Amino acid sequence: MATLPLGPFVPPIAAVGINGASLTTPLFLRMHFPDANSAVLATIITHDFKAADLHKLDSTNQDQETIYTFNGATNQFKTYFHILVTHVNDAAATETFWADTEQLLELVAEYKWLAVFAYHWVFSNHCHAEMAASDYLQWGCRDSDLLSKHVYMH
Repeated sequence: MATLPLGPFVPPIAAVGINGASLTTPLFLRMHFPDANSAVLATIITHDFKAADLHKLDSTNQDQETIYTFNGATNQFKTYFHILVTHVNDAAATETFWADTEQLLELVAEYKWLAVFAYHWVFSNHCHAEMAASDYLQWGCRDSDLLSKHVYMH
């Protein structure tokens, strides 16, 4: 019986899970989000994902300009939160993420989208340290200083 040659070994992507447990990008995440690049999934679950990379969550359009449109960014934020919710599997975190989405939509109804996006971009990047410590509650809070700087004056 002939055997097929194997390709080079590709090690799994290292990641840090809940409470610092070591793991690889979980298969269930790759199966649940088949269009997402494994490296992007890994940066999301290790909380290294930056708002500037939101365009990487749109498998149909890798154009960075899409993130500056209301529908483009909100869809990509939803994908980002959906990946986190699936990984974290915590009801309180899930509620917090959706509360943040509701707040985002409330702000958009009253202020210019680009101002709201600038606020949310900086705000999300500030949440990484807390998320690395499994604290997702900051997502449900508004940052008055950042809102004053980015949104209220517009």
